[in-house]
Amino acid sequence: MPTIVFTWEIGHGFGHVMPLLPLARQHGRHLGFIWLCGRRPSELRDVRAAGHMLATEGFTVLQAPFHPDRFLRPQDKQPDSMADILALFGFADDDHLSSLRSAWTNLLTLCQADIVVASYAPLSLLCARALGLQTVLFALPFELPPPVHPSFNYRTGQPKSDDSADLLVLQTTNTIFQDAIAPLNAVYEIFHADLRYMMCFEALDAFAPRGHSKTELYTQSRATLNYVGNFFELSKGAVTQWPESTHTKRVFVYLHTQLPQLDHIRTALHALPMGFSVFLRGATSDHIQQWSAPNTWVSAQVLQLQDALLACDAVLSYSGQGMVSAALCAGKPLLLYPQDIENALTARQVVRMGAGIVLGHSQIDNLGAALTKLVHEPQWRSKAAAFAQRYQGRDMQHVTDAIAHAILCPPNS
Repeated sequence: MPTIVFTWEIGHGFGHVMPLLPLARQHGRHLGFIWLCGRRPSELRDVRAAGHMLATEGFTVLQAPFHPDRFLRPQDKQPDSMADILALFGFADDDHLSSLRSAWTNLLTLCQADIVVASYAPLSLLCARALGLQTVLFALPFELPPPVHPSFNYRTGQPKSDDSADLLVLQTTNTIFQDAIAPLNAVYEIFHADLRYMMCFEALDAFAPRGHSKTELYTQSRATLNYVGNFFELSKGAVTQWPESTHTKRVFVYLHTQLPQLDHIRTALHALPMGFSVFLRGATSDHIQQWSAPNTWVSAQVLQLQDALLACDAVLSYSGQGMVSAALCAGKPLLLYPQDIENALTARQVVRMGAGIVLGHSQIDNLGAALTKLVHEPQWRSKAAAFAQRYQGRDMQHVTDAIAHAILCPPNS
């Protein structure tokens, strides 16, 4: 069996680990892949967040090389393009990129890697290509720049008028990899891989339609992008509970404590004649006490989405891809409170299909009215139900089987 290394460089929390777990478990359960003793390592940018969880799953966790943190808070000015993001993470300085390349190359060599599966890990992809390894890309829409130069401006949806950031990234990359990779002409070429999978539904991709995209999971070509839907976990977590109230309308709430104006959201929910089941990521005992009310049950533990979505009439979330996909696949409309540009792009797609409402940071006073619309006016549920109908019967086991086959049975093998 080949040695498969999962890599992750940019991002934080669990969002770049959880979607890959079904595939990793698939290998271990059906294909004899057991990640022990460093033979099947998973490289993580931040081992604090996910290392313990992966260790309990039986995987070996190693620290991935990464540029010192330069993450921006949601309230700060966000990067305009992928070129801007890469410039923050070492792609704008020859010395930085050279050192990071050396570290990645040494680590992949020590791991005796045969296949690199990358999630928002562009430098690991380049290093794997330079070593002649098989490469697999898993991406969310925000993480894979469309095939244009200069890179798309996330806010306008058009290529940037100024290509200086792109040219700087390309010059640095071509200089450091000139001995191993043909010169790159555009930033999106950094993300080329033997297999490429988009971990969302095409309707939720703000940059769709993309060239050479398919839903055929066995396609094996650098030029093809395969949409496989989101690998959200429906059955993992604590049992969802609801307040003992007489309210007939229920809303499932999926938020975290770093969101701005969180107290305003809490006050607005407590004032509404609805029942709320709340997952508040990062909640302390003080948060739990503050949020608990006759119409509100709150938990700091991840909750079973399957039960929560079955019982609710609508969902309030900050517009993460996984939660949005799960809600729509259950036919539930959404009130979305995006925290950054990535979330805002997803929210825009939900609004375009008519299955939800976006609440900006300056519109927090409209939360009650927006939720009332979602749970009482049928057009929102109708659009969400149409999405659910479109993807009815999607079998995650079939998806993971197909991806595993494509990875392990490449052409001419």
